Formats: sequence, C-alpha cells, structure tokens
Amino acid sequence: MRNTRMFQSKDISFTTNNILWKPSTNTKWLSKDEVNFESEFYHSQFKPLFHLLRLLGVFPVEIPKTGTPRFCILSPAVAYSVCLYLLLMVSFYCNLQERMMALHDSRNFDYKIYNVLHVSISGSCLVVPLIMALDLKKLVLYTGEWMQYQILFRKVTGQLLVLSVRRRCICYAVLSCLGGTATIFFYFYEPRVPLLALPSYMFSGILAEIMVSYWMITFHSLALAGSKYATCFKSKLKQGTVSAEMIGEYRILWMRLSELVSGAGKIIFVSLRLVT
Repeated sequence: MRNTRMFQSKDISFTTNNILWKPSTNTKWLSKDEVNFESEFYHSQFKPLFHLLRLLGVFPVEIPKTGTPRFCILSPAVAYSVCLYLLLMVSFYCNLQERMMALHDSRNFDYKIYNVLHVSISGSCLVVPLIMALDLKKLVLYTGEWMQYQILFRKVTGQLLVLSVRRRCICYAVLSCLGGTATIFFYFYEPRVPLLALPSYMFSGILAEIMVSYWMITFHSLALAGSKYATCFKSKLKQGTVSAEMIGEYRILWMRLSELVSGAGKIIFVSLRLVT
C-alpha cells in the first residue's frame, strides 16, 4: 500500500495510515499486582453515560462486561430502541395536537411563539435517534481507538493511563436524570400540556444534559492523556535514556493522541447537532 510504513513496538504493530492497529495477544507485560487494566479503559470508565444513552434508545449497542461496545442490527438493544421510538412518536403527536389547537385559538403572538418552541423541543425526540443512528459507527469506533491508545501508552511509557472519570460519569448521569425529570412540572404549571406529552419533554431534557456531560468529560480525558504523555516524555529526557527508537515510539504515540483529539471533534459535532 502506498505511503504506508510499518512500525514494530515490542508486542504492538500498526500502520501510520489507519486506525485499525491491533495489539498482540501477548499481555505478559501486565502484572497481577497492578491495577485492573480493563477497568481503566475509556469504554469502562464511560459505561454509566453509555448505559443511560442506551436506556434513552439513542445508543443501541451491546455493552459487554469486557471489551468495547459493539453494534448488531438483530439485537435486543435495537428492538428496544425501535419500541421506545414508537412511544415517543405517540407522545410527540399528543403534544403537537394540543399545541396546534392552541395556535389556532390564540391571537396572542407571544403565546404562539411559546407554543412553537414547545413543539420544537419535544420534536427533538424524533430527530435525535435518526441522527444518532447515522453516527453510531463513529462512536463505537472511537471507544476502540481509546482502548488501543491506552494499550500502546502502557507499552511505550511503562505506565497505566488512568482516567479516573467513572465517578464523575455516575454523578453527571444522575444529575442529567434529575434535570430531565424536572420537566414533569410542565404538567402542573402548564394546563395545556397533556400527560402523554411529558415523555418527549423528559427525553429531550435528559439527552441534552447527558450529551453536554459526555462532551465535557471527553475533553477532560484528552487533557489528562496529553498531560500524562508530557510528564512521561520529560521524565525520560531527565533520565538521559533517550534513543532514536524511544523518540520514534513517542512520536507515534503523539500521532495516535492527535487522532483521538480529531475524533473527539467529530463526536462533539454530533453532540452539538443532537443538543441543537
């Protein structure tokens, strides 16, 4: 293949022109006395947010106990997402019917704008799952890229890349649920909101908050990875153990981190489309 260079780094081999670099099955470098490396992977740390997105029906993937999330068209997760989408369609229809009646009866321009905004907010429950389905492959591949980077980081630097964001993900997931369920007060303070229209409001509120949370924690993880990389590289320089092989390995590690940052930009673009 043109413009392809093969690199060998101990037990890891990959090419510079693709992201499908695979670690070897030899994992003897993992000591039993070390932290459970599987629990430190990106997808393991972000499981609380992934499970909540899966519960909302916008992330219909299988999340195994070990390994990265994977998508299968014939799976219970996809069937659940389809059923939930149909329920949201009913909820949106009920809200749309009430709002159209209000627009027809009211002559107040401000109140008409208010009703249009309500329809737009509740209508996102129909648009978001479709947009998410188009970019689902990117999200799944991104989790795999993070795992491969963390394995490579361990091989090159000799240290674990510990993200330690699981508790933060749990807190953000709980706060997102609380903030989204607060929309139930529409039922008590807005007499024109039917009970069946509440699921669409709750869905939109929870999803907007959870996507912003995912955005913030992902950027935090990237900043942490960059800081850890710089610390390890400076430590090698101070030890005076610099070699051409080491410089090459760190350069490749930096390239993979740059790809993660670029991939995060695409994921954030998806998040912004979902929120807006």
